[in-house]
Amino acid sequence: FDRARVEELEAQQTAHPETRVAQKAVAFDLTARVHGEDEAKKAVRVSEAAFSKEPIRDPEVLDALFEAIEHFEFTAEDLAGAALRIAIVSGQYASNGDARRAIVQGGLSTTDEPVGAPDGAVPEPIGGRYLVLRAGKKSMRIGRLKGYALWRARRRATAADGRRPRTRCTTCVRESQPPTSPVKA
Repeated sequence: FDRARVEELEAQQTAHPETRVAQKAVAFDLTARVHGEDEAKKAVRVSEAAFSKEPIRDPEVLDALFEAIEHFEFTAEDLAGAALRIAIVSGQYASNGDARRAIVQGGLSTTDEPVGAPDGAVPEPIGGRYLVLRAGKKSMRIGRLKGYALWRARRRATAADGRRPRTRCTTCVRESQPPTSPVKA
């Protein structure tokens, strides 16, 4: 940073220390130098999404969050099994009783929609593959439909060499589409 930028950051930091302007500027600059500006911008979007109270709807951000924070994988059967089953599969709760209590008390949301009843339907996954599970105000886990990682890897290989890879996966029905979930509204 040049002297003028340092003085500007110092003034902003002094005026509003809770915003951590200087820390964010240094982190962005260092990340951009090491990984490139695009990765630094992506890191900012991901961290803003993780700490924001706003719903997360961007599958690219959810891809990065899945790798960065506590996560779980679920199946189409888990989705059909109602909110209680997803709460248990996520690992957020140790028992059915704990999960049921949290749901009844209003302490669980899936994909940023409050869960009203243990037997309530699970919302459609974001981008057909992700669920955002929030328990209380501070705990968040990202769930991904099983089989999606294999499908994604095959699609990237196809794009790289222009050929269709051979399918050996029994969980993916089609090569050209991600696994779908039979969730009924």
